[in-house]
Amino acid sequence: MKVPGNKLLVSAALASVFTAQAGIAIGDNAILEFDRVLDGQLIELETDDYVFSGKPSHFIAEKSSHVVSGNVSTQEKLIHWTATDKVTSEIRYFTGALVSDRQYAGVWFSNTGEKGDWQLKSSTPGLYASCNEILKAGVSNGDGVYDILSSGETISVYCDMTTDGGGWTLLGAYAKNSPGGKAHISEYSPGPDTEAVDPQSTWLFQGDLSPFSDVREQVACNTVGCAEGKSAYGSSMTALELENIRYSWGYEDRGSYMPTYNDVPDCRRSYASDEIVEGCMGLDKLTSATTKTVVGWQTDIHGTIDCWVARGNYASSALGSARCFHRGGPDGSRWALLWMR
Repeated sequence: MKVPGNKLLVSAALASVFTAQAGIAIGDNAILEFDRVLDGQLIELETDDYVFSGKPSHFIAEKSSHVVSGNVSTQEKLIHWTATDKVTSEIRYFTGALVSDRQYAGVWFSNTGEKGDWQLKSSTPGLYASCNEILKAGVSNGDGVYDILSSGETISVYCDMTTDGGGWTLLGAYAKNSPGGKAHISEYSPGPDTEAVDPQSTWLFQGDLSPFSDVREQVACNTVGCAEGKSAYGSSMTALELENIRYSWGYEDRGSYMPTYNDVPDCRRSYASDEIVEGCMGLDKLTSATTKTVVGWQTDIHGTIDCWVARGNYASSALGSARCFHRGGPDGSRWALLWMR
């Protein structure tokens, strides 16, 4: 099956399970590239074109010169297929694995002794890794629930596509009917849930944060968009800073990972502000140990005490988020939200 370097557009119909595993779905346009040197890299590429059809256990494709037949493993994310030349009876054996979102790669061998490397990648837009990617791709339909890809799995999340520049993925909620006292973030339901207004469950996303760099924590929420609440913002955060902000939602984790307020990521009081609040704390006590009496990233940064996500090891039976005024501790009327972008 000698194939010159003609362009390939593969309409890869390898069944819907591929979508769930970040692979190529039915009707996708894709590109197969291969070479004739087995060395783990693709050099002097050649291409070919197919239209795959069928299901994971047996997909096929037929052209005037050759026939393709193969299968995929839904659990191990492996792919195996053969291409048999109708004239010369040459058979090429392709084997490989899912290596990234919508891309497979591997090696091939022929019964003529030839061998090489190959990759199959979709050119059809697939699932995105965050709400911000959806917004930037121009496929947003406004605020609402979207499917994104997280660590190879499809999850449904709530996206705020309009506030503070849009593109915010909801990654945590503290319900107003939930008592305080979360010592470790592992105590939260991993979610994600998709209620951004008066959430009925308390949860915190436990997955990969690498698609994100901005963060917004909203406390004392009691209306749509948390218009009456208070927020803390961070931009261009490092992976460690994002992880620490998430850890701040457990009072013991916060003390372990950020022993003093010097270790807490800085924040801003508003989206448009350039003013930095060191340690995201309203009082000048950066060298002091972080408190275990509350949970959350921000601590009283808006000119009043009692302004944070929820109670920690003090008065832990108090329900929901603080109300952000003096002696305005939780009373079951407010919730808190954690967003990243």
